[in-house]
Amino acid sequence: MHMLLLVSMSNNLKRSILRMVVLFFILVILVGGFLAWAIFSPNAVKVKAQTYLYIPNGAVYGAVLDSLEEHEMLAHPQNFREISKLLDYPTHVYAGRYKVSPGMSNFDLIKLLRSGKQSPVR
Repeated sequence: MHMLLLVSMSNNLKRSILRMVVLFFILVILVGGFLAWAIFSPNAVKVKAQTYLYIPNGAVYGAVLDSLEEHEMLAHPQNFREISKLLDYPTHVYAGRYKVSPGMSNFDLIKLLRSGKQSPVR
């Protein structure tokens, strides 16, 4: 009788562990999907045509954020802030004239701004 109870408990324990493992992987997939969306989805959707962002000499990260928000270039400014911190953009702000294209993702925009690759002034 005691042996049957022990076997039964071990099966219930196995099922509980299996459920927890499955729930953990589902949670990881959901969080990973959200992060991928936040990083790579088009974020500059309010830009209908090629637009230029001007960053003056001596500008800091906060000034760039203010300019992006003032010109309503970002659909999700909070996502941009979080991703730019993850990609260490606040310490790599370069002055210049940057071309912002419709449909750019957070990653694309931050990579452009962080690289310092400016568009020529005509």
